Amino acid sequence: MHVAEKLSSLLRLKPSKPNLVYEYVPLTFGKYITIYNEVAVPQNNYPYFQDVIFDLSQYLSSRGITVVQIVNNPQKEPKLQNCAHISNFTYHQLNYIIKNSLLHISTDPFTGELCGVLGIPSISLSGVRVEKNTLPWFKGDKNICISSPKTLISDIKTEEVSNRVLDMLGTNLKVPYVSKSIGPKYPDRVIDYVPNFDFVSDKCEGITTNIRLDLYDGNLNFAAKFASKYSHTITCKKAPDKAFLSACKAKNAGVRFIIDDAGPEIAKDAVDLGLKVSFLIPDDPDVKLKFLTKNCELIKTPKPKDGFTDDEFFKSSKLIISGARSFFSEAHLEKGIPVAITNQIIDSPNFWKDLDYFKFFVKAKE
Repeated sequence: MHVAEKLSSLLRLKPSKPNLVYEYVPLTFGKYITIYNEVAVPQNNYPYFQDVIFDLSQYLSSRGITVVQIVNNPQKEPKLQNCAHISNFTYHQLNYIIKNSLLHISTDPFTGELCGVLGIPSISLSGVRVEKNTLPWFKGDKNICISSPKTLISDIKTEEVSNRVLDMLGTNLKVPYVSKSIGPKYPDRVIDYVPNFDFVSDKCEGITTNIRLDLYDGNLNFAAKFASKYSHTITCKKAPDKAFLSACKAKNAGVRFIIDDAGPEIAKDAVDLGLKVSFLIPDDPDVKLKFLTKNCELIKTPKPKDGFTDDEFFKSSKLIISGARSFFSEAHLEKGIPVAITNQIIDSPNFWKDLDYFKFFVKAKE
């Protein structure tokens, strides 16, 4: 039972549709759809909207339609890429924004209720919240809910959301894939930067960045420039130059040492500078004894995904940037195979080591 239905029954009142007040908002785009992803309640946060935007990008771009993310709390809500953003609005302005959208997609009941009152088509995603309390009270035929097959909102497949959007926008198009499995770290955006070229990008703002000195053994000028701009972690197999580490201190960098046969003294300069230090060590009793009191993680032997098939492709939320090209795994970097629309699995340890960041899918049947 919807909460409004319960209250109206208890109070013996019949709810009537409210009249909303609008406040004009100057917008820099024409036609648009809106997304609001709730973060205040983690169980209602859908972690895969970035994939939905990617799925829809070609169609929306061809129709001059912009995706607009409604950001209620800019300090806590991560911004989606490849879309516009609206924040610092009043409730009256929010009414105006949603009233003029072609379609609203949300994980919260409040903006969904606005769509019901305003008569705006909407897609509400539901995990732990029951469907009846997710749909708007004043719902119409174009206010729908996609419920998780279990109780986790993350179990809703991206292609189901994308296909519903395309359908509600009046097209017969479907996305060309079916999801098979998603790693637990796939929602986490990560950039691993191999500092063999000058790299500055707004894509690095607000996400995890690593400077991969373990994959590069040259001049550190580009690395120092990158380190001065973005918060980051340095991954290395040998002690970096102290002057370089000093440049990293301003961004409170962490340094992760991959240990072969070195001892804790490899991190002396980083420790002296007050940087956060951790070690990746082999599962060897003698080595573990050396690092007994240190912040350590064991090097694990990568295991392939259970039951993967030859018709599966993958994408990753971790990008390795090297030589101005992007790669989805160290195995693809080694073979010089950059990111593509459909990316082949490479059955090797340097592929499977990042399994937690991967999404696997097959091509949809026509």
